[in-house]
Amino acid sequence: MDEEHSRRGLVVAGVAGGLVLVSTLLMMSYDATAGAVLPLVLVLFVIMMRQPWVVYAVTLAHFSILPIEAHFLGFYVPNLTQFLIPGMFLAILATSVARKDWGTFRIRTGDVFVLGFIVVAVLGIALEPGYQNWKTFGNQVLFAVMLYFATRWLQIDRAKLRLVLKWVLIAAGFMLADLALVQLLHVGRLWDGAGPLGSLSDQATYSALFPPLFIYMAVTVEEDGTERQRWWWLALALIGVIATAGVKERSGVVAGLLAVLICLCHPRMFRYVAVGIVLLLPVGAWWLSTSVGSEVHSRFADDKDPMLRRRIYVGKAIDYINSDRWDPILGTGFWRLKRLSNDMLSTTEVVWDPNQRCWRTAWELGQRPIHCAPVTIFGEYGYAGAFCLVGLAACVVVSIVFAAHRARRLGAVFDTTFLVALAGSGAGLLVNALFHNTDTVFPVTSLFWATTGLLIGHPDALIIKRPQAGEEVEDGARTPRRPAAGS
Repeated sequence: MDEEHSRRGLVVAGVAGGLVLVSTLLMMSYDATAGAVLPLVLVLFVIMMRQPWVVYAVTLAHFSILPIEAHFLGFYVPNLTQFLIPGMFLAILATSVARKDWGTFRIRTGDVFVLGFIVVAVLGIALEPGYQNWKTFGNQVLFAVMLYFATRWLQIDRAKLRLVLKWVLIAAGFMLADLALVQLLHVGRLWDGAGPLGSLSDQATYSALFPPLFIYMAVTVEEDGTERQRWWWLALALIGVIATAGVKERSGVVAGLLAVLICLCHPRMFRYVAVGIVLLLPVGAWWLSTSVGSEVHSRFADDKDPMLRRRIYVGKAIDYINSDRWDPILGTGFWRLKRLSNDMLSTTEVVWDPNQRCWRTAWELGQRPIHCAPVTIFGEYGYAGAFCLVGLAACVVVSIVFAAHRARRLGAVFDTTFLVALAGSGAGLLVNALFHNTDTVFPVTSLFWATTGLLIGHPDALIIKRPQAGEEVEDGARTPRRPAAGS
């Protein structure tokens, strides 16, 4: 009977595989990209209905490999998040209902602030006058926020957290290694343009997130029993800093270095960061002699007033926020601040441009986005949106504090190393956010909302249980205890 079932299963699988193959070949004759994506979508659909956390990991990792609406190895890659995130979200709902795990949907205080933020955004778009860009809001904001609830509702323990993190970091390491090869040796080039994200500022913001997390994995490899992988992670951290600097955005260079230096604050990370800094000195000297390094250096040394444009960009937004036109509760509504704040630019005011050595009008220089994410977020979502984000941040802090107390009460260890690595990534993100429009960089905002969902929904994943007899733990690292002499 079992052989009969196995035979039938093989027949069904063979027929299904044949149909997929035929459909793919027919599709590729019309559209090669669609044909390549079709089997991927079918496989992911089957997986997400059985193991939603696998698609969750794929969703977070694919930003580094398959760019959003760009080209990879010649293929035009559509926005896969339009399939992955809603599909994963529905799969999580379906599997939770099938298990009758109703506690999954228990409302937490952080959920209220997230839902409040969405309500404020929707009301701002609907009620405030101006162009209602619902499609961009759905793709860039709503889908990213859905990752908060997806993370909250998934069953994530310590082992699964480390597994997902490895997938994300391996994909990021693949991306950064290619960027470094292209910048230093002019080989590689898997993606068109600056990398998976295309824009230099977007790529610098995304790349700067990962070096502290590589260092974290290097510090805690003993937890997985893979000591030999430590130096691979440290090499990726070094490559990540070089690749981020090679994107040629000045804020990216500062953000990448600051993120790594913050890791010095943790005693377990200090030694590895110090070794990395020593290695970076000769590598950095060689890097500065390359065409990429000299170009980055010239941007720091030769630009006589690098803040000229940004003073105008941010100034027009601040002027609009201080005017009577701005709604202090709902703001301008999503995607409107740039256009509305252009009305605050003077067509007669002139400023001296020391780089081009001429007078230019503020109107000529200021027709660009705000280039300061905190100002943009405050201007578009108002005090109500800012209140929700501050409340969400408070929930994260409270969740971490309670988890740390719970770990102490249980006699376990709280993974402060991970928090310091996140602090480094967060500091780098803030540096870039002060000078760029990081609020619209979807891979970055997606990781932000997923991390927030993790810290609020699964803080116990940062609690490391004490080992059994014969082992000892030091803040995330499990090492065998040596037998006493004579035992």
